[in-house]
Amino acid sequence: MRYLSVQIQPERSPNIDMDELSRLFQILANRADLVRGHSFDNGYDGGSYYNFTFETDRPSELWLLIQQLVFQAPDHEEKMAGAAMAMCSGDQGWNDYVQLYHWDPNVPVFLGSAL
Repeated sequence: MRYLSVQIQPERSPNIDMDELSRLFQILANRADLVRGHSFDNGYDGGSYYNFTFETDRPSELWLLIQQLVFQAPDHEEKMAGAAMAMCSGDQGWNDYVQLYHWDPNVPVFLGSAL
């Protein structure tokens, strides 16, 4: 079982539509073929944040769908580029996670096709 998590820091991207993004992530959470469980939370730690975490046996497929529906969607792509990061746990949980996306282009990300 893997965990795929997306964090959005809305203050990094003015006018980001968190209500719409939350709705899209809920649509993904309803995909019983890809998602075994999910946890959504938000808070404030030097700035506001929203975490969308999915439990999945098929992280590659879920990540592809998240990219298509959220990260590459014309209405969200630019705003997500400045405010989001995504990661996926590895075989040893979060001890060997891979960074899938990061708003800071200096942070190396996993470019492989299979997680």
